[in-house]
Amino acid sequence: MAGAADSAPLESYGPPDFAGLAGSPALAAITRARWEEAHRWHRRRKRHGIAELRPSETNLEVVASVEREIGHPAAPFEVEFVILPVLDDEIRRVRDLRFLVPERVYTSARWPQWLHGLVRSVA
Repeated sequence: MAGAADSAPLESYGPPDFAGLAGSPALAAITRARWEEAHRWHRRRKRHGIAELRPSETNLEVVASVEREIGHPAAPFEVEFVILPVLDDEIRRVRDLRFLVPERVYTSARWPQWLHGLVRSVA
């Protein structure tokens, strides 16, 4: 949707008046109504998520496990995981070794098994 709102500064999409959303009255109304709730959720997630979502020891343990299995250090590789707070259970490959990972999968018992398969394929 092209228009004047496309060139609005990022700050105009926030409170107090959400001027950047003037071209979408329904979205502006929903945003105004839910802003405080969303902001509280975001602050809680930041406090909780910083510790929980940094690269885990699990990731290092999986790489070490694969190296023991193959009998030598893994070949150098770079992988990127974008951890998302979504209600989804599917890890999605964006390109090459970049993946969108639902937070609930990343923090589950399923994660090490999935990661093991990935590391094994690139090691």
